[in-house]
Amino acid sequence: MGAMTKKQFNEGLKAILDGGRDIERAADETHYVHVPTGTRLERTTTWLSDGKPFFLPKQWMGCLAIGSAVDQVIRDYFVDGADSIKFDTYSKHMTRLAYDQLIEDLVPYANQLEADGWTVHADRVYLYSLELGVAGEVDLLLSNDKTKQLHICDMKTSRAGLSSFSKRWGKGEPTKLEKYTLQVNTYRVMAEEMGGVPVGELSLLPLKVYYEAYSDITDECYFEESIPVQILDPLEMKAEHRQKLIEATWEKLLK
Repeated sequence: MGAMTKKQFNEGLKAILDGGRDIERAADETHYVHVPTGTRLERTTTWLSDGKPFFLPKQWMGCLAIGSAVDQVIRDYFVDGADSIKFDTYSKHMTRLAYDQLIEDLVPYANQLEADGWTVHADRVYLYSLELGVAGEVDLLLSNDKTKQLHICDMKTSRAGLSSFSKRWGKGEPTKLEKYTLQVNTYRVMAEEMGGVPVGELSLLPLKVYYEAYSDITDECYFEESIPVQILDPLEMKAEHRQKLIEATWEKLLK
């Protein structure tokens, strides 16, 4: 098969960006529905955890609102432009200092992406896979018209910073980095199924935040070093994670 033409690449990208309109979130927000076929699609977080509920201690629940606010600043920056976003829009979940820190790091990041030829698509980019039975929203989808490449970037806010990426909840459980690697590779499979365009790059963008227990406002927010993610088969990764958990369970029982 010959190299992909610019026309094929642009048509594939359009199919991805337009394809998200084919899915709707269920009224109770537990899943998505692929409207053309009526197929039920699991939410990405549900699919990744095999339906296990996500547990977060009450004192750290504020991280969800903070993470959403930080993500929204970055998305709005790419969608609307630097001159259109204002601190007051996000002040409920971040201080002025945190907002200024975020913008200070975001500007050179965005400028470098532009210099490298990347166009950032951040306006509610929904992906799905009928084969996997899963759907979700990707943080940043990047396209490069010159190199005919796609890149998926997922933003991760963390109070503990990069050091927490190597941690795991329990023996046999995957580390946070392994979980994130599975997540972005799942997004990759969705995008490739929708557009027929290979996703050549995956990355995580860690953002360090700080907030007190039971608080939902961050006092600081800045970029940490971007992490390139290896391209792997998500089904094989899920099977490996299950096997490690089974082995750890048996080891515990036989002690």
